Amino acid sequence: MPQLSASDARTIAQSNASIAPLGKRWSSKAALWTSPNCRSRCILPSTPPLTSPLAKSARATQRPGYVDIFNLADVMWAVATRTRADRDLIFVHRAMGAILDPSSDPVDNTLTKVGVDATKPNDADFAQRLTIAEVFDARGNLTEPHTQRRVPLGTIQVRTYLGDRPPLGPAVQINGETLYPTSGPENRYRNILFIEKEGFDELFEAVQLAERYDLAIMSTKGMSVVAARALLDRLADQVDNVLVLHDFDVSGFSIFRTLWSDSRRYIFENDMSEKIIDVGLRLEDVEELGLEAETVQVDSREARRAKLEEHRATDDEIEFLVPTNRDEECRRVELNAMTSRQLVDFVEQKLAEHGVDKVIPENGAIEQHARRLIERTLTEKAIAEMAPNIVRRAADAELPKDLDHQIATILVDHPQLSWDQALAQVVATL
Repeated sequence: MPQLSASDARTIAQSNASIAPLGKRWSSKAALWTSPNCRSRCILPSTPPLTSPLAKSARATQRPGYVDIFNLADVMWAVATRTRADRDLIFVHRAMGAILDPSSDPVDNTLTKVGVDATKPNDADFAQRLTIAEVFDARGNLTEPHTQRRVPLGTIQVRTYLGDRPPLGPAVQINGETLYPTSGPENRYRNILFIEKEGFDELFEAVQLAERYDLAIMSTKGMSVVAARALLDRLADQVDNVLVLHDFDVSGFSIFRTLWSDSRRYIFENDMSEKIIDVGLRLEDVEELGLEAETVQVDSREARRAKLEEHRATDDEIEFLVPTNRDEECRRVELNAMTSRQLVDFVEQKLAEHGVDKVIPENGAIEQHARRLIERTLTEKAIAEMAPNIVRRAADAELPKDLDHQIATILVDHPQLSWDQALAQVVATL
């Protein structure tokens, strides 16, 4: 059983909550000391603790084995994966306890304290820590222009979208598709319109907003989910702007700020503060359009005003939403306060102000696709010339007399098929 030096033992015996390194053998990540009844514990770090979420993320990325002593789950992981009871439990007998601790000696209030060495050995290889990413359900969508591809904003769906690489495929295909094969912004869109709520899809589809501006449209149900932030982060180098449309209220300001700010759940790899743009609603929009406000109940005006100030609302906006005069009611203005025509005109005005325009590739895609379209046109012409002969040959082809029997046989072996799928297999062999 490991033994402590006298000075080390005194350090532990004198305090239930002190945090101090115990010497060279505590040279790795974490060690845990606890009283017998586990009412008090002290965790001893061997390296400086993390002091901010951003620092924590950077440190954890650089050192996968790092244990945050302020995160009990981290400490328990270290205890569970690095401790052997016959080697790593350390006892300090007759340590000073508390007079109210029922497990201490009633005469002198001493007890036995237990130390758990959960440090990583310096002189041996050790398994790396594996992290399983959180997976969240979809709460919103991203819709591409022209392709009409709709990507649910869930963890798995976004990963799939980011990993997609559409095959160019053969030029000779009998279909009416004239679009260049794309997945993601490249050659398809350079700007994204983010809307804080769903329900405007039909309106924007009716006026072909996405198609006329080569604009991807993203919407969520309130606060942006981790998948939405991860998607924007990964697309940062491929898009010019993310234009954020939101209600004029504290939630709208929070949604905009959260979309580009680091949080406990997601740390951005790219600086999105200048790329993600607030296009309203803001107070000047409300006043210019003459939109009607609705009253809201606010528990704490001081807290609401502080939150709005934190999210960079102007003094006039704060006063409009949360008046200092308590005789005046608090207000908000929703996007729904606009008529359909007002909303479309408002969005198009903002798109024009930020230079959103049609996409014309400059990477050789135009010439490549032009030759593919020529191939397809020539193929269609050749097929049209051959069509009469093809029709005659199909009419003269001799079909098996037991065609229905062959279909039945295939369906016995492959019951998941339909009769016409089975027929296609038979005809393919003629």
